[in-house]
Amino acid sequence: MHTETTILAPEIAILLVISSILTILLPRRYAIVFPILIAAFVPITQRLAVVGLNLHAIRLIVLIALAKVLFAKEMDGERFRWQKADKVLLWWVAVSSLAYVVLRLGVSPMGAILNRLSVAYDILGVYFLFRVACVNRAVLPLLIRTLAVVAVGLSMFMLIEQTNDGWNFFSRYGGSIRHSIVGFEIIPEYSYVRDGKIRAQASFVHPILAGTVGASLFSIFLVCWRQRIVSWISFVGLVSSLVVVFASSSSGPILSLVAAIISLAAWRLRYRMKLVTWAIASAVVVLQLVMTAPVWALIWRASILTGSTGYHRYALIDNAIKNLSEWWLVGTQNTAHWGFFQFDVTNQYLAAGFQGGIIGLFLFVMFLYCVLRRAGEVVHSSSYTEQDRWISWAFASAAFSYAIGVIGVSIFGSIYVFFYMSAAVLVSSPEFLKNSEIGEPANQVLNKR
Repeated sequence: MHTETTILAPEIAILLVISSILTILLPRRYAIVFPILIAAFVPITQRLAVVGLNLHAIRLIVLIALAKVLFAKEMDGERFRWQKADKVLLWWVAVSSLAYVVLRLGVSPMGAILNRLSVAYDILGVYFLFRVACVNRAVLPLLIRTLAVVAVGLSMFMLIEQTNDGWNFFSRYGGSIRHSIVGFEIIPEYSYVRDGKIRAQASFVHPILAGTVGASLFSIFLVCWRQRIVSWISFVGLVSSLVVVFASSSSGPILSLVAAIISLAAWRLRYRMKLVTWAIASAVVVLQLVMTAPVWALIWRASILTGSTGYHRYALIDNAIKNLSEWWLVGTQNTAHWGFFQFDVTNQYLAAGFQGGIIGLFLFVMFLYCVLRRAGEVVHSSSYTEQDRWISWAFASAAFSYAIGVIGVSIFGSIYVFFYMSAAVLVSSPEFLKNSEIGEPANQVLNKR
């Protein structure tokens, strides 16, 4: 997956050129469109190898989009304002990068530096693209329409897999490339089958990733449909997001969907979230005291579909705690010796710890905390309408579904675009919900159909 070879199909190259030209020529707000579409429909295996760097399609279009939003003459609404979540993210990326390089000083320091620069660009490029672009509420209908295209497109391709014995259209753009660690084909010609169920994945490198994206979009579409924000498009996106979740045939996305539904239902408790948080923390402590197994064994028990690898995720957490001395300071390079298949770190929280030590894990959790708190700023302020509060709550629900989802999968492949997009939009929401398009009332901006 990480070989330095150019793999770029002619049609993908043409698509990138057209997307880049449109990003440059269209108004500034449209800079968010093509990074989302490329992330959804161009496999991450499509790339240019330049001076030891793999410039996959997302990296190329994000670069163009960043240049557009940073140097465009028009500025929609207020200028960018730094928030606590922005600073925590920068600290997390810096600490994780430093720890990663330190661990590899005696092996391949230059390779480690290039790797971390690439990862830092991926994370910060996408996150700050949406932070800077989302400064005006007029961006919201465009964002919803774009995400609806993603949901509809993914659902169609995944239904094709389900009805054609698992044949994946996107395998032609990287099916023969194998994962550098696990060894399986990243996008196989025929999707993997578990216990008789086809696990559709579309352009994503794993079915869980595709399904998790669908689960996160559910909250956004449901709220926009109920609030009559591009309502018919939101309804189509809502149905499509459910198709994506269930077509992936994976427990993780279904649990993420449940988390999204619960978080939306928690709207009634929005003014008592501190009490709810303490209640959940207390329940976890009580469970740890009364259960014969550790409380994280619930991850094993929570597997919904037969054949799910919940035990692997439980064992990974259990071994991480038992082997804390190996990774708490600056992380670890290898966990394979912990047990069967323990090299496969299917947990983003542990991945943050293994790449940055305890400090890296703490900063990642703090980033999620700071992101989710931004919804509270909108909910508890009298400056916003009921619709504003629901919009912010919807993106908080999406972020929360990711926070639950990444307990069972690490952030790899193109899902990082959707993860950091959701975080960035939520962090920006207190500002962009105040700003209407010049000359047009706020309610008209959002209720365009």
